[in-house]
Amino acid sequence: MESPKLDDIIEAWRYRTRRDSPLRMTSVCVQALRLLAKGKPVSAEQFASVSHMSLTEVSDSFSQLKDYGAEFDKEGNLVGVVLTLTPTSHQFRVNGCNLFAWCALDAVFLPALLDQPAEVKSRCPAAGVDIRLTITPEGIEAVDPPDTVVAVVIPGVTPSCQAGVKSGPQGPLCSAIHFFSSHEAASTWLVAHPGMAILSLDEAWQLAREVWVKPYG
Repeated sequence: MESPKLDDIIEAWRYRTRRDSPLRMTSVCVQALRLLAKGKPVSAEQFASVSHMSLTEVSDSFSQLKDYGAEFDKEGNLVGVVLTLTPTSHQFRVNGCNLFAWCALDAVFLPALLDQPAEVKSRCPAAGVDIRLTITPEGIEAVDPPDTVVAVVIPGVTPSCQAGVKSGPQGPLCSAIHFFSSHEAASTWLVAHPGMAILSLDEAWQLAREVWVKPYG
């Protein structure tokens, strides 16, 4: 099977983002990310104060975020949407706070949306090797191991990423997107996860920049 072209992967993600993330909700999501980056749950009252929305509007927005896959605690506070307080495989340290990203691709574009550099630590699910990256709003600055790649789903192509699939760390979309220590390690993952693509870090940054950073950063 011919490997998908980067331009086609970018367009597939653009289409999914436009379809599933209305502009208003994307703005809400970015505001939520910047509050979560402080390392604490976000209450409806806090979000209303920062966003200048009414509590009714915030309640409606939180409900929509929950439908998208966002995480809330028992008190109804927002604790995760792309960036999360809940542990995942992708540790994300920003602004002195130890947080987590829902998936590897999220970790790539989050620094640009937060306008802050971040230190990322992940683990190759195939080789069991720790992966460390320094990511700034301008792109990936440092990585170890140097041959690290990213395996990504392709909306509308990957069987687990069809219309209506929720995001979230436990969902079929985010749970399949990982950093791998090498192209060879990623290739073993794709045997059991058909319809995905392996991207270099430069390609992953191009995807992140075109789909999330330029429109919303």
